[in-house]
Amino acid sequence: MRSLIISTIVFTLGMASSAMATGSYGSLDLGYLGRPVPSMGNGGRFDYDIANESSLSLPAGWDLNRYDSPSAVMPGGQDGVDDLFTFCIETNQFVPGNSSSNTFMVDPEAIGGTLDRLGDYYYSLAVQPGNFVEAGAFQLATWETVFGNSDMTDGFISSGSYTSAAINLATTWLASVTGSNPLPDLLDTRMISLTNASFQDQVTQITAVPEAAALIVWTFVGGAIGLVVYRRHILVQSAENSPLN
Repeated sequence: MRSLIISTIVFTLGMASSAMATGSYGSLDLGYLGRPVPSMGNGGRFDYDIANESSLSLPAGWDLNRYDSPSAVMPGGQDGVDDLFTFCIETNQFVPGNSSSNTFMVDPEAIGGTLDRLGDYYYSLAVQPGNFVEAGAFQLATWETVFGNSDMTDGFISSGSYTSAAINLATTWLASVTGSNPLPDLLDTRMISLTNASFQDQVTQITAVPEAAALIVWTFVGGAIGLVVYRRHILVQSAENSPLN
């Protein structure tokens, strides 16, 4: 019975994850703030000011991970919770390169899974305070997930200067999320993609607000337990109606 409960909970949480990854989330106007420390080489953390989010429509109870970067380029920005930290997911285009606002389409990240778990390493563990090694490691691990074989053994490293420390950390993180005992894919965090045909496609993380995260978990746990109780009731009725009784 215990294994059935666990299996059912895992199944229902998987359904929640799948439901999260459908549809489009609208658009977001972002002003490029540059690459303040921490960043590394030609890939690493980019900072953007949220210039306009009126066309953004994230699922109920979810929000962008917001920070405050040390630059104050965008007028009206820098309110302490108005910036995004992003990483690139392509190598053949560049970021805007100036602070003019540009519109990015916001969608569920198609890769999900591995990238969601990698995001938890950087955004939950490294970003505060974070350093250039961690930013470089996350960028490398992201490129490896998108373009390589997800374990750093195929020699894929995009252009840029990366220290051995960043490469080693990227290897460790990838092993932790793709090995036989992977880091759990947290239900309350997800990576999303930011795309613009003229600029480099990027990813950032969204998080369920605490109340919504708790509601999601307990709704599905309650459903799982209810399913187990219902199945048990059916089994009892079947036993009572059996010709052997």
